[in-house]
Amino acid sequence: MTIGKRKSWIEQSRLTLESLETRSLLSGIHGAATARVPDHHPAIVSTAAAKSTAVAAKSSSVKSETHLVANLADATGASKVTGTAKFESELKRGVPVRELSVEVKGATAGSVIQVTATDAKGTASVLGSITVKADGSGKLKLTAKSPDILAGSSISLNSTDAAGTVSTLASGIFAVPTKGSGSGHDSSDHTETKLAAKLVDPASKLTGSVCFESETEHGLVVSELSVQLKGGTPGAVIDVSISLDGKSPASSIGQITIGADGTGKLKLNKTAPAVTATSVITLSTVSTATDGSVTVTPITNATFATVPKPGR
Repeated sequence: MTIGKRKSWIEQSRLTLESLETRSLLSGIHGAATARVPDHHPAIVSTAAAKSTAVAAKSSSVKSETHLVANLADATGASKVTGTAKFESELKRGVPVRELSVEVKGATAGSVIQVTATDAKGTASVLGSITVKADGSGKLKLTAKSPDILAGSSISLNSTDAAGTVSTLASGIFAVPTKGSGSGHDSSDHTETKLAAKLVDPASKLTGSVCFESETEHGLVVSELSVQLKGGTPGAVIDVSISLDGKSPASSIGQITIGADGTGKLKLNKTAPAVTATSVITLSTVSTATDGSVTVTPITNATFATVPKPGR
């Protein structure tokens, strides 16, 4: 290669390797003009991010979850059977995935318990049965056959004797669980409920306060219901009854005999009914005639309400 050709080749190589940058070009008409190579990469990145956001939004819009819990107990205290029912429902791309589990304890070994619940349409149906184990416990779990449960739906544990008579051993109302403060557990494993009601008899000086607390952790339910009265007539007998759903006839859970100071108290633990925010408590006077007949006269009632947590 001659020196002239080699020089020409080097000049061409330099032109090929030069980076694109702002240049001032001379023009006979417009004078100096500035040309810049546009950078399209940010627009491409923004489009991808927008697409990703849209996909995420679409994904979240087609997925929903429902978690409900019902504590089961006998409002009359005649049965020692207790239990916990949990319902979970998740909608994935329009397909519902449900699971209902019912755990019981304190039942008679070898007995068969029927589980009945009302679905989202208010229709009551038998979901299945539980054969109680030697330790008095049992469990029923439904997935594909689980009904669609709503907050406020009722569930009951029933037994049928040889004559075909059906008796309710325990019952409860489904409600949205609340996460225990500082529990460190997921709300589906640990739930706490605290309800209260104030009672006033307009015809006398009798007043009262009611407190219900329930805690469920890993299927174990610990409940307590306390009723405190004051301003009553010494020696008077006051019957305490509760309607769990606020509509059904109330069932007696115990009686309070007013002391000399006009006060009285009733406290239930293992036999505490599964009270909800729709339950109604009623106080009635109990009088016994000389012929032994008993008259129960309602004097006041109140609906339970959720007790706000501190700081709310």
